[in-house]
Amino acid sequence: MDNSREAAPVDLRRQELLGAIDYEISHRETAASRHGLTVWTIVAAVVALLWAAVNEIVDNIHIWPNVALVLFTGRWGLGLLTLLWTKSLYAALSVGFSPESGLGPKQFVLSKGGHPDLLPYYILEALVMLCLSIYLGIKGFILLSVLASFGQVLVLLFLLVAWVILHVCLPLKLKPSAGTEQQTKHAIYVKTGVYLLLGLALLAVAWSLVPVCHTLGRADIRLGLLLAALLTLFSVSLRLTSVPLGVDQLRSVRSKLAFGLVSPTAARSETENILLGSPPQNFVTEKAQAVIAELKECICHCDRVVDLCGRVTVLADAVRAAAGDKASLGEIASEFRTIFRRIKAEVNAMKWHNAEAANLRIRFVRRIEASKLLLDIKPEVIKAAKKGVELEADAAVTARRKTAEAYEDSRASFDLLCKSQKGDIRAPKNLTRSDVFAVLFQD
Repeated sequence: MDNSREAAPVDLRRQELLGAIDYEISHRETAASRHGLTVWTIVAAVVALLWAAVNEIVDNIHIWPNVALVLFTGRWGLGLLTLLWTKSLYAALSVGFSPESGLGPKQFVLSKGGHPDLLPYYILEALVMLCLSIYLGIKGFILLSVLASFGQVLVLLFLLVAWVILHVCLPLKLKPSAGTEQQTKHAIYVKTGVYLLLGLALLAVAWSLVPVCHTLGRADIRLGLLLAALLTLFSVSLRLTSVPLGVDQLRSVRSKLAFGLVSPTAARSETENILLGSPPQNFVTEKAQAVIAELKECICHCDRVVDLCGRVTVLADAVRAAAGDKASLGEIASEFRTIFRRIKAEVNAMKWHNAEAANLRIRFVRRIEASKLLLDIKPEVIKAAKKGVELEADAAVTARRKTAEAYEDSRASFDLLCKSQKGDIRAPKNLTRSDVFAVLFQD
């Protein structure tokens, strides 16, 4: 199976691609305002409900089991009343499209109107409702507690599975349903089970309310409904006030494309990764690029150390030519100490990048093994990624060898400069480069 995405019949030009990115950014930013609700409207509603609830708690005496029962009933009732509106809201908030090749988990959630970053809040809400169900069971509403707890546990399991899928590093693809007869039957069974559970829960609510309806005071009903409205508003407002996902990334791609920092082909590939999710081969190639980047940094630091060692040799020749000139020796000593500070910093940075490259290379090998088992990636892609890492690793080894040779070639110069500054002090022959730098850098 070919892992590359199908190319469009006509390649997009720069201006066309900029227009497409602008449209996607505008669509994601304006999706939340299509129902006319603003952040300030939601904040005002939350403040008003909180104020009314606090006043109700302070001014009246309540029977808290009754308040909990009304809260639970009101939350379910308001959820059912706003169900159609919530569906239309999520349809308006949906972004992206569903190609036949499938979408990444985050992109799939966005295409359904959800927001991947809000899953922890939904889990928190489900936990609150589960605790409320357990509290009602403790207070004697056994049937209602059992049915509600069972439903909330199912919701929690679903949310936890979704959270795990969203955080898996593997480039999973969620494809739209093909609509086969068997899948249609399964969907009917699932919907029937959900409706049956909701119906039983409503019957349990009615069964629980009948014996205690005469004990429900107006204050308990008001407070329960206020808290239920507050919880419902919290659930709905999360999606309305959430920051559009991917907008910052799309803006970055647009800026790089507009200023000519990337080609239209590269910008289109990066945009597709944002809108559709990374293709399977990126699971391997991204880690390979990270390893190569660290190795390149290591090589750069090695080259700088070589240049600085060459400068040390020049300074040693200058000391010999100074013939006791104190002014010249003072300038040489000052530059020598500055060079050693730079050498020490470069060596420490070289070691850090080398260790980071080694760690990333271990992860790169693990990803290769995982991709062979779980992903359909062409062997040529894996082979090219491994070859690129190996070539850069060989270059890093060569650079470190040149650094060691440069130090050995300039050892006499190091000794001379050190002696000229600090008296008869010579670096021992068996010290490592780090030890030598530490000795020579001492004041």
